[in-house]
Amino acid sequence: MRTEKEVIIKAVRRASADEKMGVIVQDHDRLRVVEYSEIPAPEFQALNPDGSIRLSIANTGLLSFNINFIQKMATDSTIQMPLHKAIKQVSVDKGTVSICKYEAFLFDLLNYTDSIGLLLYPRDQIFAPLKTPADLEKLSTLL
Repeated sequence: MRTEKEVIIKAVRRASADEKMGVIVQDHDRLRVVEYSEIPAPEFQALNPDGSIRLSIANTGLLSFNINFIQKMATDSTIQMPLHKAIKQVSVDKGTVSICKYEAFLFDLLNYTDSIGLLLYPRDQIFAPLKTPADLEKLSTLL
């Protein structure tokens, strides 16, 4: 597919209202990705009156950037990537402790363009979650 868009996002529908994936939202005529941990749980898990998931389009992390956009981002000294706070559980000798880390995400580059396309794919064709040991175990049964 040929397009003049600066960024293309490959997305899937969320499998359930509690599936922890960033979601794609429309914000003032612009698409953007919001990380699931930055959305209050009641809003993130909200359903429409027909029972469908309200924030249903999920970011797979598969982004395609036009080369001109990449060059623009690489040479623009005013670009500032925000840091996202993430609370994680870490196993230590005497149990589990919470730690805080900060992450930068490529999807924040969407703030620098209005030229965004969205491709909605069937999950089984492009997406396999790999966030937890259980996800890795499920994937190994498919191989």
